[in-house]
Amino acid sequence: MAANPAGGIAAPADGVAKDIRDEELDGRSYKRIVTFMNVHNVHVNRVPLDGSVERITRHKGKFLPAYKAESIHNQQVETVLKTRIGTVKIFQITGVFARRIVVYITAGAEVRKGEKLGLIKFGSRVDLLIPSSKVKIKINIGDKVRANETSVAEIIK
Repeated sequence: MAANPAGGIAAPADGVAKDIRDEELDGRSYKRIVTFMNVHNVHVNRVPLDGSVERITRHKGKFLPAYKAESIHNQQVETVLKTRIGTVKIFQITGVFARRIVVYITAGAEVRKGEKLGLIKFGSRVDLLIPSSKVKIKINIGDKVRANETSVAEIIK
């Protein structure tokens, strides 16, 4: 873990913020933050916020370039956390060369911000979905972020 973890909600991955948008999923409103990791980034992903792991689901899919919007249909692992701000979802998504996702945590576990979530082999992306009504985004598209060191959002009361 970083010596000084980010305040608020920490970036789950090293890379570049490729997209930030509002999204409806499972009847809830989220902010989706897409982080693209190239082959030069550290590919260990981290838990962005304390919580309990509700479920981890592997989804089969394609292996399109992770920097393209269509990569949302790639093979991925969805981790759902129950946190003090509600449901938080993390999608670890493969790319052209990144074909293996390793998960370090298990369903039912209590996790702490900054803990290792898993890793994706080579270039890929990590999408973070956080409840829209509970956060204020602190980064912009194109910003470089570092796992557990960059605060991507602050929690609002």
